[in-house]
This record gives sequence, structure tokens and C-alpha cells, in this order.
Amino acid sequence: MIVTVINKDNLEFFMGAFTKETTEEADLLLGVIDDEDEFKACGGMALALDDNGFRIISLYISENKRRLGAATALLKALDDFCEKENIPGIRTSYVLNESTEGFYALLKNRGYTEDTDTGKSFSFTVEDINIGVLAGHTKASTGKICSLKDIGADDWDTFCDKIESERVGRSKTDRNVYPMLKDREYYDEDMSFVYKDKDGSLTGVLLSSITSRGYNLDYIWHKNNNLYELDDLIATAVRTCKEFTPFAEITVYAANSSIEKLLGMLVLPEGLHPENTIRQFKI
Repeated sequence: MIVTVINKDNLEFFMGAFTKETTEEADLLLGVIDDEDEFKACGGMALALDDNGFRIISLYISENKRRLGAATALLKALDDFCEKENIPGIRTSYVLNESTEGFYALLKNRGYTEDTDTGKSFSFTVEDINIGVLAGHTKASTGKICSLKDIGADDWDTFCDKIESERVGRSKTDRNVYPMLKDREYYDEDMSFVYKDKDGSLTGVLLSSITSRGYNLDYIWHKNNNLYELDDLIATAVRTCKEFTPFAEITVYAANSSIEKLLGMLVLPEGLHPENTIRQFKI
């Protein structure tokens, strides 16, 4: 197996390994070619780069080329590149199920450590939302909810600096798995909401992105982990989604116990589908 860097000249050769959205998000694309089968492209890996190193966005191997060393070749090439360029680490997160068990084992064999703070991911459709709960009232707070499109650039930058400061304040190991904010343009501003207190400071956020099946609730945060205001944020998001896209699927990634409890109230029990989220990293 031969690994190569993918650029605009050879991207078409590997397009079966990536979605258009993935290629736009990635800072580096690696492709793998089977040199024993007419040099056919058989997979690829997409990576994003930040101050903490690479984040594996996706890794895909053609079904008829799996378990033949293609994924191992990609990961080895990534290790070699990181060593050569002094990249500090590699990390990834994904839902653990039957389709990703092999990936989990492969990373473990390559020396990746599993984060002990793994959470759960939940998916549900808008039809499964508990209408009675959405129609009720949560306990009042002194703040108000507004959409991300109503937040000015200065307020957004201040919030991002605060989140980054909290993240950097953690240990080096925790920083590699602690969620990081993406560029503002990544989030859907009509389906992302913020909580502002009476002096105008951002005390909570729920940031969403659009997928082919619906919405991902990518980032949920509150300064004091206030359950009532978190409840308001999530309820506002799913109420808005129900109004505009009534058959959409909503996915919440890496939910902590507080978010899990709130989802249990907002979504009918038979409609809430939890899965384990795995985070693995290598320093």
C-alpha cells in the first residue's frame, strides 16, 4: 500500500473516500493506493489541524480492501508526518458501534489512548419530541435567549477566548480531547442559540450544524452548568427545528450526564437512541 497527499490535481481520483463537506473542512487529505492491484485508489483519511495537532475527521477504506493494511498504512504515514513536522498530537472522536469496532481496535493497537471522559451520543427525530414539555415553562432566569445571527463579532470573539482559556487551563492530555469550537461559519446561525445574562454576557450556547439528515447539536455549554438555562437552550433548538423541518433527525454528540437528563425529559423514551462516544488520542 502506498500513501500519498491528496491535492486538487488528484482529488477526483479519491472522491469516493470523502464527502464534499469533509474536503472543505480538512486541512490535510491522505489517500492510499493498492500498488499490487493496478495502483487503484482504495481509501483516504481527512485531517484538521490546530494548535494541539491533528484531528482525524474521517477514515474510509473500500470494502474489498479492508483488513489488507490500507488503514494501517494511512495511520503510519500520519505518525511519520507528525514526527517529521513536530506535530504535538493526534485525536479523534466517534460513535462506537459495529461499524467502528475495527477502527477502535486499530487505533488501540497503534498506541492511541482512550479518554476516560467518554460520553454518549443521542439521536432522535423531531417527531419524537415531547410536545407537552416544549409547551411548558422552565424556571425563569434573568437572561434571555437569542439566535447566533444576533450576536456581534466582538461578543463572539470574547466567548471564543473564554472557551479557549478554559481548554488551555486543562492538562495537556485533556486538551487533546476537550471539545474545540469551529469557525463561526461552520454553525447554522438560525439553529444555534446563546443565553445572555442581564449585563449582556454570553453565559450559555448551543451550536448546531446542518447535515443531510437534519441537525447536529455540536456544542452545548453553560458557564455554571445551569440545568434550567440548558433546558431552555435545547428546547428552543428542537422547537425551532420542529417548526421548520418537522421530519429531521437531531444528533447530540458527547452528552454529559446533565444533557442526558434533559434529553430524557424532552424526548419520548422510545424515540431516544443512545450510543457510546469514544474519544482516542495519541501524544
